[in-house]
Amino acid sequence: MQRLSSPIGLMKPAYDVVVIGSGYGGGVAASRLARAGQRVCVIERGREVVTGEFPSRLPELRRELQINGGKMRSGSRTGLYDFRLGADIHVLVGCGLGGGSLINAGVALKPEARVFADPAWPRAMRDGLLDLGYARAAAMLRPARHGKASSLTKYRALEAASACFGTPPVVAPVAVSFEATINPAGVAQEACTLCGDCCSGCNVGAKNTISMTYLPDAHHHGAEMFTELTVSHVAKEGSFWRVSFRPTMDPDATPKTVDAKTIVLAAGTLGSTEILLRSREQGLKLSDRLGEGFSANGDIIAFALGKETKVNAIGVGHPSKFDGDAVGACVTGQIELPDQDDFEHGLTIQEGVLPSGLAPLL
Repeated sequence: MQRLSSPIGLMKPAYDVVVIGSGYGGGVAASRLARAGQRVCVIERGREVVTGEFPSRLPELRRELQINGGKMRSGSRTGLYDFRLGADIHVLVGCGLGGGSLINAGVALKPEARVFADPAWPRAMRDGLLDLGYARAAAMLRPARHGKASSLTKYRALEAASACFGTPPVVAPVAVSFEATINPAGVAQEACTLCGDCCSGCNVGAKNTISMTYLPDAHHHGAEMFTELTVSHVAKEGSFWRVSFRPTMDPDATPKTVDAKTIVLAAGTLGSTEILLRSREQGLKLSDRLGEGFSANGDIIAFALGKETKVNAIGVGHPSKFDGDAVGACVTGQIELPDQDDFEHGLTIQEGVLPSGLAPLL
């Protein structure tokens, strides 16, 4: 696949729009704005990793791990897996061109309508504004359900587990191409090999990440992308914005700047908040509530070892490291247990797969 990023020396002094971050928020914004004829610059703190370059063995996975907590940090600042350790919560953040889409399971569930019926949301969202966005996202990310899911060992194990609920599992929609295709961004994608390595990065090219969809589309429409640059803060300078940044691997370097009529701050929950907090320290007027009211995704990851039922929940990699049953995409099935009276009490149980690179530990 063609690389999308450019050397820093090609960055212009100013653009119509500077997008900070390249995950789901930044990638979509870059695509839409570039299509609208805006001169777009995308800044990403991580590096560009293309198909075939994702870690597939334990030493490679270890080199992609960075840990940040208080005054302690370890690992490369451009490692794909950025663990943030806090007093009350730990967070895994994706670091690379494509953001968290590079290392997530790609499950594409649409929230129930009653989620956004809460008056805490803006009225426009409660009145159906999101529907068009969901349709457009589905057209680009193309969530699909594996047609032969019931033949997979881990799906059959989920069926056995679902018996106690009296509710059989359903096949989960995932942003994965199960057939070879040319996607809407014009990128050729191979069919999923069911290797199970979705969360270490897809070396097949079948996972519909932001780097395979929205970012190539943005690039095709003229957006320029620059990686391994970390934004320190933003400032309002008259009628335009000034974005200050440094090389990610050299945080003590003299900062450089780029100007824009508009900035899109899409560096993730933690990244965007950090930039805004530093910007406030530099004089940008922002709310005193900034950084308050965080919540988690509502996800719980659980592990069970030594059970009698075979699950087949360790990836085999690509090319396959050993012969055996197909593993499937990271998540293939889920047990849906909604609460019709209170959606906050509903539960969805999904099976999962750990990447093949972790097999030596398991």
